Amino acid sequence: MQTARVEIRFALPKPARGIAVKRDGAPTKKALPRISRLMALAIELQRRLNLDEFDYAELAQLGRISRPRLTQIFNLLNLAPDLQEELLFLEPADCGRERLTEKTLRRLSGIWAWDEQRRAFKAIHAAPVQPSRKRSEPQ
Repeated sequence: MQTARVEIRFALPKPARGIAVKRDGAPTKKALPRISRLMALAIELQRRLNLDEFDYAELAQLGRISRPRLTQIFNLLNLAPDLQEELLFLEPADCGRERLTEKTLRRLSGIWAWDEQRRAFKAIHAAPVQPSRKRSEPQ
């Protein structure tokens, strides 16, 4: 009896980052900002919780994330509805750092008064983008 060895090589496709869509519905070629994707994820996960498709622990397990991380994502839903919509339709950044980071928005979601959230959001959104810090090369 002879045995044969077969080797198959294939490349896994890169995960899709989404296609940015402008408010008028026209697609752009740039990837959606990370915070837009997280906001959409939070809305979808909340919908699934409301439909009793999954419970909180199952969502964390299926997403392969910790429960505290899931809480961080859900906290984006504490933002004012108009701010959530703004996040969903953010323009893709040309290059460099994104203006709105999740860490910054986590602080905003801790503010319970929506008027204060809106003022803080405007201040953040109007501020110039800080250039990314370059690591110094070893000597």
